[in-house]
Amino acid sequence: MNINLEDYNLRSKIFSGNNLIIIFQHKDDITERRVLELNEVVGFIDHADKAELVSLRIGEGSSYAFDLSLRLDREEIRDFSEVLLFIAGTGGRFCFRACAGNILFREWTENDIWLK
Repeated sequence: MNINLEDYNLRSKIFSGNNLIIIFQHKDDITERRVLELNEVVGFIDHADKAELVSLRIGEGSSYAFDLSLRLDREEIRDFSEVLLFIAGTGGRFCFRACAGNILFREWTENDIWLK
């Protein structure tokens, strides 16, 4: 799944236990937000880059999941999903990459009010 994020800024990241929530806020309408929810996170790479967001890609299995499964000696991780957050620039640069048991990109709801 590919999602265009050119109209959004990264607002916050909340890490709790082995779950990570990332909030995106629309550049023009601050009430419009999106939530990236990662459950059972087994690894992530986060580059603190201030470049413009371009897109988000969620996919099944990857070389990153395979590598983590070997490093952690947990075969089930090979089937985990991967998410990449791409930034502006050439060559498909990413500022964030993660592997998790469950990844969901969704609309902001009233239940998310605590995610500031």
